[in-house]
Amino acid sequence: MITIVVGSATGMGAATVRRLHKLEHEIVGVDRAEPEDPDLYSGYFFVDLNDGNQVQDFVADVKREGKRIRAIVYCAALHYPAVPFNEYPLEKWDELFNVNVRSAFIILHGLASRIVDGGRIVTIGSGGVYTGSVEIAYAASKSSLVGFTKGLARHLAPRRIQVNCVMPGAVNTKMAAQTPADRLAALETHGLFGRWGEPDEIAVAVEWLLNPENTYTTGAMIDVNGGHPIR
Repeated sequence: MITIVVGSATGMGAATVRRLHKLEHEIVGVDRAEPEDPDLYSGYFFVDLNDGNQVQDFVADVKREGKRIRAIVYCAALHYPAVPFNEYPLEKWDELFNVNVRSAFIILHGLASRIVDGGRIVTIGSGGVYTGSVEIAYAASKSSLVGFTKGLARHLAPRRIQVNCVMPGAVNTKMAAQTPADRLAALETHGLFGRWGEPDEIAVAVEWLLNPENTYTTGAMIDVNGGHPIR
């Protein structure tokens, strides 16, 4: 059985791959970039998640290979933090929703039938769902992803497939590094620990949700944010 990690090349996705590899998952990676640790994968697909045709081709390839799926982790995300709302172009809004939500739907809709009964799905949301964000399309798309995750948990419950969403606070990733300096400094002071999280600290939560002994968690939003006052 395979575990698919979408958005696996860097950041939280790569950290998740490292942890799951130690647990002997057979990992299939999906990203448009080269992976940090290519030896950790049994297969790797180069896919631009903004391109629906490429995403559908990936789903068809997985089906054609015929392997059963143990879990799918959707870590992929895109944001444009430096673009003010009044200047935000529609094409960027569409690109964010394509990567952050639409491709998640295509992949999970297409491959849910291949997931074994009792399997797992984990998506990665954002604390911006609670607070809003200066990157309005990012917060809106992650809110949509959370709603999709919760609805999917209902649909797949009869097959005992657990579907959950990890909600990170500020995490030290290449994507977060695009955030303007004043916003970065402000985020560091918001959590109780006074620092950003690290990708591996998010991957720990994903690992727990995939643990076979975790049998009663579904439709949940798991906050991993260093005590950020999000509510």
